Amino acid sequence: MSEFAGHNQTVAGEPLREIIKRLGRIDDEIAELAEEKSQVRQMAKRAGFDVRIINIVMQRSRQDRETVAETDQLVEMYERALKAVEGGA
Repeated sequence: MSEFAGHNQTVAGEPLREIIKRLGRIDDEIAELAEEKSQVRQMAKRAGFDVRIINIVMQRSRQDRETVAETDQLVEMYERALKAVEGGA
């Protein structure tokens, strides 16, 4: 194992190289998954789905029912407040 001294520290070169290689592979996998995700979204769009709504549904499906209900209540309350200010109530 090679070691390099500098800045009052000793760095083990081989473990660092392996970590950097592994992080590079993970970054490559993330890029591939992002591309695949983009392709699936395009497929959904071509099929006539609203991708924005799909994203909302996915986000809500990851939350528990109580959180979803709280969010719905707050959205309704904010919308009512805005309508009252705008004179639309």
